[in-house]
Amino acid sequence: MTYRYRVATIFLMGFFIDCINLFMPTVALPRIAAEFAIGNASSAWVGNAYMLGLTLAVPVSTWLASRWGARRLLCAAMLGFSVAVWGCGEAASFAALITWRLLQGMAGGLLILVGQALTF
Repeated sequence: MTYRYRVATIFLMGFFIDCINLFMPTVALPRIAAEFAIGNASSAWVGNAYMLGLTLAVPVSTWLASRWGARRLLCAAMLGFSVAVWGCGEAASFAALITWRLLQGMAGGLLILVGQALTF
């Protein structure tokens, strides 16, 4: 397998995981609302924080890739994404969950953007 196909495979796996994490918490929103004693409208921030993180990653991704290097940034984004997933699972408060989801979205946004750049 050539280098380009290996990078494309890693990118596609990261993209798949990122897309799954965008929509997966929707199933758990009623349980999250009950667990943290919040309203259903407030629980929408679980998804909104992730999308906000994705949006915030777009303008800084080029600068970060040129400063750190695309491969190093992709590895850091994967590590950051994994840590943020762990943080979401261990969140003791709704504010902590939203913070971790924001960080997860930022790392996920970098995975998509930098992965596409490396692939092409």
